[in-house]
Amino acid sequence: MEALIRAISHPRPEFWIKMKSTVCCLFLILIPLIADAETIGDQLNHARQQLSTDYDKRAALVLARSALKSQSATMHLAIDAYTKRKERISREMIDLNAQIAQTNHEADVHNSGRPCTFSLDNPDDSCAAYDAETKRLEAAHAALRKKEQPVEAEKIQLETMRLNITSDSEAWDAAAKKNDIDYNDNEKEIGNLKMTSGRFKQQYDDCVRSQHKDRPEKMHEVCGNPLDGNIVHPEPAVNAGQD
Repeated sequence: MEALIRAISHPRPEFWIKMKSTVCCLFLILIPLIADAETIGDQLNHARQQLSTDYDKRAALVLARSALKSQSATMHLAIDAYTKRKERISREMIDLNAQIAQTNHEADVHNSGRPCTFSLDNPDDSCAAYDAETKRLEAAHAALRKKEQPVEAEKIQLETMRLNITSDSEAWDAAAKKNDIDYNDNEKEIGNLKMTSGRFKQQYDDCVRSQHKDRPEKMHEVCGNPLDGNIVHPEPAVNAGQD
């Protein structure tokens, strides 16, 4: 027993080292607990600040949705223009192919006929008519090839339009889906924050109602501490005649 009393009364240096280490460990454990010990007022302010941020985000998402609607209208105009141009080019190609087929048929008939033979006995029955028909068919083929060139160029432009419209439509769909997801998630968070703010406010209001309104110091001490962390101790009453 005496040895124990001496150990307590005169601790060895290693005792203080262990004690110091233990205190440091406890301090490190308590730091996050102290930091997380927010008052109701702190939590309410954080909720309100986040609500303000979410309201700004809502406004930005609404503006983005309006821009998407305008973009959609522009894209529909582009699709209508593409459809009309495609129909016109299709009609022109049908007409052009019909003319080419007719000219080729005439050329086949012309080439399958008896070639002209120049005869001295009948100089008027020369190859003039045959040659004239050959030149007419060649000119017709040349005209059709010239007419076909701009149509083919338009077909290439039409394909470029189709690719651009497809790319823009896919990008628009992705942006619209993201906008919907972000908007719904933001609205959900706004709803949760409103419930949280209301719960904190209700806790404080319930506390206030539970106290006597004619004792404001007591009300603040009981209800103000969880709200703002400030403990108010009323000054003791001083009797008359005392210093």
